Amino acid sequence: MSIAAKEGINVIEDELSQLAGELRHVLAEKARRVRTFPAFLGMATIQAIELELDVPVPVGRGCVVVTPEGAICSLDLVGILGAEGAVGEEFVEELTELQLPAEEYVIYARAAIKLLDEAMGAGGA
Repeated sequence: MSIAAKEGINVIEDELSQLAGELRHVLAEKARRVRTFPAFLGMATIQAIELELDVPVPVGRGCVVVTPEGAICSLDLVGILGAEGAVGEEFVEELTELQLPAEEYVIYARAAIKLLDEAMGAGGA
């Protein structure tokens, strides 16, 4: 690879990192403006919007959501069995903020912003 090509790649990576940083701020602001953040799968204890992308995503990410703070996180529901004889089980949610490369963050942030705009339009703002 030529020096010019390497420099071009560095410029693109720098611009993507800058864009990702700007999108973090936009996402946080939009999330704060949603008056009633949607409940995840109708669960009263979890407020998050699932992000479904139109492009292939890396395997192993699990369920990716945007939170009321505007963070892009992996959401894991860990089942806890009830006491002996109790019916059903309860869940504890584990939210882990994803540390995404800038190019992936931009893709997830775009999806999150679109869904937050829809949430605000549906009476959420």
